[in-house]
Amino acid sequence: NNIKIDNVIDIDEKRYEFILDNSDMSAIKKIAEILKVSDNEIPQEVIQARSQMSIRAVSIFDYRSRDLSNKRSVEMFLKIIKEGIESGEFYTIYPEETAEMVVSFMQSIYERITEEPSLKKVNNEVDYFIFILSKSLKIEESEIEEIRNLLKKQLVDVFKIF
Repeated sequence: NNIKIDNVIDIDEKRYEFILDNSDMSAIKKIAEILKVSDNEIPQEVIQARSQMSIRAVSIFDYRSRDLSNKRSVEMFLKIIKEGIESGEFYTIYPEETAEMVVSFMQSIYERITEEPSLKKVNNEVDYFIFILSKSLKIEESEIEEIRNLLKKQLVDVFKIF
């Protein structure tokens, strides 16, 4: 039962359109809302693709799906960062690089916690990510506290850490 990964990513992205298109929502709130939606109402096609990826841990399917997903995630975060710059919420002269860093850093957090799943590791990784993100966008860490809390909760849930 083969899945066309481009189609799956398109289906998955549709869950975020209402957030990205909401002009009344701040850039920081959009990031928080995307994190919330990413855990809820996952389309069946996405669940099936994730299942296939777990079976074929190192495959061209896995590589291609991650590559496509990363590119699209970078585009999504880039859009939010540019909106934040336009609204005066963020400041960076490196919006593309910052979007790439966000996606790359979030993946590496997941991988590092996989190696050492503990509450201490989750807290350290997420706190460092928030520190780097706040410096990259010239915002106070307190402004993205909701994002910190959401990431910690999601990672604790995913890795079943108590």
